[in-house]
Amino acid sequence: MGAFAGILLIWIWAFRKSSVETVPEPTLRPSMVYASLIPQVNRQLAELNEHLTQLWKLESPKS
Repeated sequence: MGAFAGILLIWIWAFRKSSVETVPEPTLRPSMVYASLIPQVNRQLAELNEHLTQLWKLESPKS
């Protein structure tokens, strides 16, 4: 129990002061890029949905 308390104190001491990290602002692409990607993503999601539907139909119900 004493070892646990000692290790816990070491961790508390290590995290006593939080460091500040600056996060840069994200750079967004022009809206035309997103507009061209949306149909492709929707098509891929529809294909995935179809594959999953077929997979679930192939599985026999577990009893």
